[in-house]
Amino acid sequence: SVREWWFNNPPHPASIIDGLLLISAIVCASAISPERWNRLLLLPALGFLPLLATITAKPWTPNPFVGSNQAAYLFGLSFSIISIWLFAKLQRSWFILAVSPFPLLLFIFLWQTGSRAALVSALVSCLVVFAARQMKKKNFWKSVGFIGGILIAVYLLRVIFSNNSSLPGLKTGSDLGRLMAYECFAALPFTGNNRLIYGVGFDRVGELCQVEFQGLTLDHAHNLYLQIWASTGILGVTGVFLIIFLVLRKYSSVQGLMPEPICLCWQTASIYILAQGFFDTSLLHWPLIIVYTGIVVGIPYSFKLLPSERS
Repeated sequence: SVREWWFNNPPHPASIIDGLLLISAIVCASAISPERWNRLLLLPALGFLPLLATITAKPWTPNPFVGSNQAAYLFGLSFSIISIWLFAKLQRSWFILAVSPFPLLLFIFLWQTGSRAALVSALVSCLVVFAARQMKKKNFWKSVGFIGGILIAVYLLRVIFSNNSSLPGLKTGSDLGRLMAYECFAALPFTGNNRLIYGVGFDRVGELCQVEFQGLTLDHAHNLYLQIWASTGILGVTGVFLIIFLVLRKYSSVQGLMPEPICLCWQTASIYILAQGFFDTSLLHWPLIIVYTGIVVGIPYSFKLLPSERS
């Protein structure tokens, strides 16, 4: 279990151990006192401080046992949570001043890993939550102008810097290979009897889709949802939607009990996890990511309705 926890070497891309880790994390998160989330969501960033002594040029790999992408996923999640927490607070106090350097530090860490999936997911999650909050406060055009300005700035940076620069962006070769993998995995459930309903299984999916591209063999979809679709068919996709539905239903029932900063942090973290799935099979790469996902999912379950408040 220790080996599978720390190393990128599970028995296969999805196992019963992964399920136990996810459920255990949800149960543990649901038992935490709601008053503690305010700091518990921020404290993990302190664990990244020692990495300052090891940071190098891109692609920086903080943990050589698992690769740069897996570390980038944690940086992106922590960056999203802390950034939106500071945005929600917007007040002067020593604690705000103590936390404010962390988004910049985490962004630098994230940038140095060179992970486009984590970078895009982090920015998308923050922008979506920011826009939703501004529109709720009747600041629609202000939010549109702000987001439009950021997108224009990103586009101009992409135009100014050449393809040989260190700026993360589209990589024609890499992206074309991923599109070929998407096509193969999307079509896999239609290739045999009962595969549409049950998929082909997590053990066989890599054997049936091996896309040769530029001397590399792409044996996973680089997309969590396509990977589940190919591996488990309609049943697996239905299960994913059922989990999302149950969590959203729980969140909607306790949203009034959650302080606004915690609400925004939960929204940002959830969008980050969902968005990241479109760019990589992150949850199937590293068990530690599964634990963090379970903690995020379990946050609404720690806010309990009183018997008189239940319908």
